[in-house]
Amino acid sequence: MTLPPPPPLEQQEKLEQLRALEAGLRIDVTIVDTVPRGVDTPADLETRPPDTGEKLSGCYKGAP
Repeated sequence: MTLPPPPPLEQQEKLEQLRALEAGLRIDVTIVDTVPRGVDTPADLETRPPDTGEKLSGCYKGAP
């Protein structure tokens, strides 16, 4: 999916979700019992526990 360039509000607030909302897309949320560990930086990827069974897809080179 391709989104339009960042609108002024997204640039001001630094929330990329605003681009999707301004483009008319819907964002769903749900309540969960546990929170999975996020992988947001290359350092997170390096410190991720081995063989967690999590399937990762990301933009970092070398990410599974």
